[in-house]
Amino acid sequence: MAVNIVEVVLGIRSRLGDTDVTSRDYSDPEIIDAVNSALAHLSEDLLCFRRIWRVPCVAGVGRYELPSDFLRFISVNYNGTLITEVESMEHRVNRSYTYPRQSVSLDLQTLHLFPAESIKSGDVIELYYNYFETIGDDRDTIALPNNAKEAMIYFALGLLFENNISAKGMEKSNRYKKLYEMEVQKLASRVQMNAQSKNIRTRYRKV
Repeated sequence: MAVNIVEVVLGIRSRLGDTDVTSRDYSDPEIIDAVNSALAHLSEDLLCFRRIWRVPCVAGVGRYELPSDFLRFISVNYNGTLITEVESMEHRVNRSYTYPRQSVSLDLQTLHLFPAESIKSGDVIELYYNYFETIGDDRDTIALPNNAKEAMIYFALGLLFENNISAKGMEKSNRYKKLYEMEVQKLASRVQMNAQSKNIRTRYRKV
């Protein structure tokens, strides 16, 4: 479902009661920050944002830095062939062995392709992965799973009402956080069954 972020911001302002343009309690950057925090949690809770990272190899080099938005490994192809031997770097070090054919290991920041000596210039790695979704400003448009828009708004409201130190503000914050959790629970199983690529479309970034 395509969602215009400007509509999200306006919806959040409406529920905050912060619609007077001459006297606002929350700036647009504050709301965008809250939306990005909500997207970070949706990214982890639903694993609903997926994309492919392609990188041309350098001869003899097996170590490549993961994308900055990397969240979770799904699969990896090398020159169009799926690599089935995948393990963590910790496991590889502890076991002290290498697979007889092409394999991949990952740590928190890098992808390691083995054996490195077999890699040629022009070879291509394709990593399919879950990523942390973000927006730049309210001119962005984002693709979300159906009904995830409300969950995103609930989480953002929970954060924004935290800024209100009154008991009433904290009460609203807790209520919206609970609403977020309820929505995510309903969404989780459906999203996992529908593994489709969800990409942000923005004027500023090519993805």
